Amino acid sequence: MSSSICSPSLLAPSHDPLPDAGRIAETCAMTDPVQRNLWITYVYHRLEVALASRLGGEDVSWCAYGTWASKSAGRFIRGEMVLEALRPWMARTAAVGRTVARIDGEVRERIAGGNLMVFAELAPLFRALVDVLDVAPAQRGAAAEAAFAGLGDGATVTGGQTLLRRAFAAYVTAAATREAKARAEQILLANTLVGYHEQIRLQPTIAAALSAPLAVLVAADAAPLRRMLGERLGDVARSLLTRWMMTIELPEGRWRWAATCRRRATGGCSRPR
Repeated sequence: MSSSICSPSLLAPSHDPLPDAGRIAETCAMTDPVQRNLWITYVYHRLEVALASRLGGEDVSWCAYGTWASKSAGRFIRGEMVLEALRPWMARTAAVGRTVARIDGEVRERIAGGNLMVFAELAPLFRALVDVLDVAPAQRGAAAEAAFAGLGDGATVTGGQTLLRRAFAAYVTAAATREAKARAEQILLANTLVGYHEQIRLQPTIAAALSAPLAVLVAADAAPLRRMLGERLGDVARSLLTRWMMTIELPEGRWRWAATCRRRATGGCSRPR
């Protein structure tokens, strides 16, 4: 990463060219996941602004959704979601705090990795699409063929990129479509194909992030946190079982033990309902 690259928020619009392939590669090479996520979000935004004017100005490309998805991922990567939710547990004991921090670290690492994986594949393609749409309509077909020649055939689950090939062909078709409804349909098709492809690719990362807490909890040194969670789950289970099971059906209606206890405690009526 060159030393001349600063935070996107510090760049004045007049000195802010559309990110090129070099800037995208430099973003991918960043080792700080927080800074990298900010740049990923920013590049998606700049690409969307560029594509909007080239696709009719009425419909958004996948980059708009990518911008918001990356921004949301950033909240996890910066520790604003999982860590904040688990912070009360960290204050219990040092051992529990260490285990919770490991869970948070695992989740953040998985989400940062997924954020990068999607960007590394899609950002160069969308940047190439901008260049393709700047070519005269008569030459766009050949330009698109050259720009997306590297996309491999085959299903996404086996590493293929047929869905992406179809998606970018639909974007090019949309740019040449005058009728607004037909153009919107082509853009929707392209966005859906891109989203479907990336969801398939991200599924292992998503599953790993969701499984990270359980993977950490089974470790031997996570016993203190397991005990605390067990106590909490016991409280929840007792409350739910009381609500579901401690009822009696009477002619006057259903009588709930828990509700009656609360009314008695507050001086209310204990009449069945």
